[in-house]
This record gives sequence, C-alpha cells and structure tokens, in this order.
Amino acid sequence: MFEEKPVKKRGKNDIVAPKPTEMKTLLEQYLSKVPFGQIAHLQKLKERLADMVGLYLTDKVFLEDLKAGILIVKVPSSVWKHELFAQKKAIIGKCNLILESPIVKDIRFI
Repeated sequence: MFEEKPVKKRGKNDIVAPKPTEMKTLLEQYLSKVPFGQIAHLQKLKERLADMVGLYLTDKVFLEDLKAGILIVKVPSSVWKHELFAQKKAIIGKCNLILESPIVKDIRFI
C-alpha cells in the first residue's frame, strides 16, 4: 500500500543548520560575560562627568570603559593627558564618591 522511502545517511560534506537558540539562553550567555554592574557604574560616571573633571573638560574627555577597577579615559591631546594625570588621585576620589563605593582603583589616560 505505502512505499517506505529509504533513509538517506548524512555524508561528510552535508551542511546541517544548527538548531535555533532560545533568547533566554543568549541573554544568559551575554550577561555572564559582561559584568553588568560595571556597565551601570560607567554610565553613572558618564552622567556625572562634570563633577569629576569640571564643566570645561566635559567636551574634551570621554570615558571609554571600566574594567576590573581601571577607568579608561580618552583625552584629545598629550597636554590634557598630563594635566589630568596630575589630578589622578583627586579624580579617583571623586569617582568613588559618586559611586558611593571604592570601585575605581586606577585611571588610564589614552
């Protein structure tokens, strides 16, 4: 009555599409790699940049990243880099005061 079709075996060169990954799994993988707290701390520091470096420097300084207690700050010239380096301890103190916790341990100016 019904004919059975033979089952085709996969060869070495056959392309098999991966199964779709659930969104929940993707989010868990992403959030486990990125320390979410550091993202929130960096955002808070960006919002209060004028309190850290002064109103005049807010358009000249850009906070790049915060990783393992090291704040990466991008500055436009070596002159500003030198000036900010001289005020490094004060800026670290202001950062930790804003974050209400001793999170920033060092600053790297690039």
